Formats: sequence, structure tokens, C-alpha cells
Amino acid sequence: MIVMTSTLHQIRICAILGLSLVLTGCPNRAARAPNPMSFRWPERFAYRIHRTGGSDSGGAEARDDERSMMRLQWREERYQVWSDSVVKRRMVNGRPAVPAPIWPEDTVRFLIRLGRFGEFGRPEATCDPVVPACADALRWSLPIQLRRLIPRLPVWEAPRGAAWADTIWFNDIKRSRGARGSVITRYRSARDTTVGGGAYWVVEWRSVRQSVRRAGGRGGITVDSAATEIGAVLVDKERLIPVRAVWERVGGVREGGTAALAGSAFDAALQ
Repeated sequence: MIVMTSTLHQIRICAILGLSLVLTGCPNRAARAPNPMSFRWPERFAYRIHRTGGSDSGGAEARDDERSMMRLQWREERYQVWSDSVVKRRMVNGRPAVPAPIWPEDTVRFLIRLGRFGEFGRPEATCDPVVPACADALRWSLPIQLRRLIPRLPVWEAPRGAAWADTIWFNDIKRSRGARGSVITRYRSARDTTVGGGAYWVVEWRSVRQSVRRAGGRGGITVDSAATEIGAVLVDKERLIPVRAVWERVGGVREGGTAALAGSAFDAALQ
């Protein structure tokens, strides 16, 4: 058995989950009810997402802020997924924020299979691959983003204290900003909590992303250092769908984000 988080980490996750609403009894409440056995996906739903980041390079301190709506709609036995209302801004050395680049994958629509246990199929762009913007879109960015919002559930119910893992293998190295590698996400059995009188499961996770990418112009590759993230997701016990997610990078570059199911009580906090 793998011990996923310490008590301090549990308190930290509960603190960031409760920025907008109060979580009742989160830090030490053991799971008394079964883990969520499967999700119940509607024909269409959406998540409001807010990402932040920062970096220090050559004496310049940059801060990034990104807001978007990720929409999912059932189509031809798969979900069509796309980003809507994408706004990216960057502030350098405290100067007024300016628009940041919008990448092809921010505008391209993808088709992806989404299973009832949170498993993903191979993403497929719906645009013409001959078009440069379509050909350069990083399709594997989609499942990596979705994994922060949608936890992978075990096929069999995990006993209290158990842990399980999910791996996403990706390969976009032929694209100009692409890489290949894996994201291994480890989970622990869910815990119960209440928010505003509603009942939820808290699913905590820790992921490690390892990848290699092309060295600019020389045809070689360079190994990226492993990036570790921690996060948690609230799953609505009645609706059986994730409604709130938070995550942050551990060490190094300051990065993190929050997401809320559109139309939920958590949605108002991100508008």
C-alpha cells in the first residue's frame, strides 16, 4: 500500500478546496460510505477553469492568468470537447497585464471517449490536419487537462486506506511545442465531506509528469525534469459527477488552478 499524503497535506488540500465555501470536517474525517463506483455523465456539461502561474528568468518576474470554459457534448459515441471564452494575460515585473498567446489547442475541437470510471480514449481533432493550426495542436494536452478535473476511479471499490494509479502516455513530439512521456496519477480511497448541506466525496491525487522534448532546431531531444502536482476533486454523491477541482505544482515554477462545474454552487466563485 502506498501512503499518498500526510495529515498536513490533507489539511492543505481542504484549505484550497474551501476558498469559496466551507468544508465541514474535512481534515480527519475517514471515508464511511463507499467510494464513487462510477460516474454518470450527462449529454452535455462544462467546467469553468482558472489557471495561474509564474516564473523568474533573467531577473524578470512573470505572472500568468488564464480563464476559460471547457465544454463537453455527446456526439457519435464520443464527447466533443472544446475551450470557449479563452482569456490569457501576462504581467511582467509588475507592469500592467497584456494578452498572452492563444495556442492552437485552445481553439481546436477534439473527440474523446470518456468512460464511466473516468478513463479516456485517444483524442482526435475534428479539424482538417492539412491546416497548419490544426496540425500543430497538441492533442494530448486535452486528457492531461481533463485528468485534473476527472479522477480515474478503480474498477473494483477500493477498501479504506487503499491506493491506485492511472497512467496517461502521450506523444506530440513531432509538433513544434510537443513532447512525449507519461503522467502517472496516484489516488487514495475517497473521503466524505459536506459543503453547504450537500454530500460529496473528496478524491485526492498526486501526479508525476516525465517527458522529453525536441531541442530547438538541432533534431535532438532534451529531458524535462519531472513535474509533480497535487490536487483534489469533489464528486457529487447524488449526481455522480465531479463538481469542483483544485491543483497546484509542487516546487519549482508556481502553477495551479481551480475548476468548477458550470451551473453548480461552486461555479459562482470563479465568475
